[in-house]
Amino acid sequence: MEVLFGIGIGIGGILLVMVLRSFTTLFHEMGHAIPALIFSKDKVQVYIGTYGDTEHGATISLGRLDIFYKFNFLAWNIGMCKHQGQTNAWRNFLIIVGGPIASLLIAIPLLFFLPQAQANPILHFAIIVFVGAAMLDLVSNLFPYGSQMHTDSGKSIYNDGMQLLSLWKRGSLPTVYFQMEKLIAEKNFVDAIEKGKPIVTGDKTKPEVYDLMVQALREEKEYEDIITAIKLKSQFYELKPTDYHMMGVANTKLNRFDEALKFLNQACYKEYTNGLMLKDRGYLHLQRSDAMAALDDFNAALHFNGSLLDAVVYRALAMIRLEEPGEAIVDLKQVVELEPEYALAWFYLGQAYEASKEDDLAFDAYTKAKELGCKEHGLDYRLQLLGD
Repeated sequence: MEVLFGIGIGIGGILLVMVLRSFTTLFHEMGHAIPALIFSKDKVQVYIGTYGDTEHGATISLGRLDIFYKFNFLAWNIGMCKHQGQTNAWRNFLIIVGGPIASLLIAIPLLFFLPQAQANPILHFAIIVFVGAAMLDLVSNLFPYGSQMHTDSGKSIYNDGMQLLSLWKRGSLPTVYFQMEKLIAEKNFVDAIEKGKPIVTGDKTKPEVYDLMVQALREEKEYEDIITAIKLKSQFYELKPTDYHMMGVANTKLNRFDEALKFLNQACYKEYTNGLMLKDRGYLHLQRSDAMAALDDFNAALHFNGSLLDAVVYRALAMIRLEEPGEAIVDLKQVVELEPEYALAWFYLGQAYEASKEDDLAFDAYTKAKELGCKEHGLDYRLQLLGD
């Protein structure tokens, strides 16, 4: 009986730690969210237990503030505040430091109350855990370490300390950077490219200018110029995993598959938990007709980032090529339930049904893909063949 009682106390203690840790994360992220709401009229999202997943878990909407909570046993201590950002440096500074300040504000009062709570062991333990978690949030977020975190959409983000360091570095950036940044924010990518081209192709400039140029070039699908810009950057700076990633993507788009694989291998080696990089390498394997390698990469991408719908869709294509249409159908049906207007998913669903000898369902899926504007090669032929 005493053993069972001890086990119960242990389990209860673990659950209490997890619940309190989630609350300290919420306080920290609200420290970012409140100034973001004050300084803008846009919506602000707070995520607890996830880096951007809105499909699974509970949602609370309070005006312009949305709070998403996901119970995740392995990720109960993570969180993120998503907002539009500010052009004013001081406002950005206050939004960033708001999180650590909130962690500090909830820890200090509880420290004074701690001696009075000694008579109640559970309350005393809860306060120690709460204060410890809050202080951990404060220290771990303010210390600027370069390790990237990856949102559920694949975007790389950094902790508060690195963001503050980046904000401080903005003061040394050339004027052209801010001009390009403004044009990109206005989706005027062509003018941004023209503004930055003389700087990038000239003498050494800040690495952030090369990165901004690559961002604008990608929007305009100028893949050859992306490769040129990154090569120019490599003459002065060590390339980052994101640079190798972009070199791989650009070479894939230009059908230089061997070259693309070399760069994507480097990117995935350096950031093996980056779902977006793994997904793009999986897509490259499909182009190289290596469906098994593609399947491995898509599975890994979804292991690290389960909300990458593109990875699910291309994994289904890999399974079709591996003659496993039944599993592909399961994946694709889930995708079209979540995103009914995902034309490519409907097209591959048609292929999967056709491979399973379910011609009527294949025809319906192809028809839906056509209605949604799918331009995949062979769609009209498949519709004609199945419609006869």
